[in-house]
Amino acid sequence: VNASHVWPETPLANIKICVVDTGYDITHEDLPTATDGVAGFDQYGDLWNVDGNGHGTHCAGTIGAIGGNGIGVTSVNPDPSKFTFYIGKGLSDSGSGSSSGVMAAVQACVNNGAKVISMSLGGGGYSATSNAAYED
Repeated sequence: VNASHVWPETPLANIKICVVDTGYDITHEDLPTATDGVAGFDQYGDLWNVDGNGHGTHCAGTIGAIGGNGIGVTSVNPDPSKFTFYIGKGLSDSGSGSSSGVMAAVQACVNNGAKVISMSLGGGGYSATSNAAYED
């Protein structure tokens, strides 16, 4: 991604970033934890802070893996004092889900103050209902 040239220009205020996906491995050694303010929402009865698929954790790592700690990789936003994750588990541990599940996760992100919502999703085609909700 080559984002290191913009690190000095990142906001000084803490922003909330939401990842809508399969969850988040709260025990991952290179990611922020609950003590850093990570919180979340679960649509499927799975725990938001358990990622049985790994894809949500991977996406969160691209956004916010902790830099300069000698572990793993460095992300596009390596300083966890500048952001807080909110995790919207809109997909199950198998990686599948529904439009309504994703929309519920997005709404939870909005309700919890997310300024950025990341969704790495595949699947169905265009939905006017989903588009209208996202526009709102």
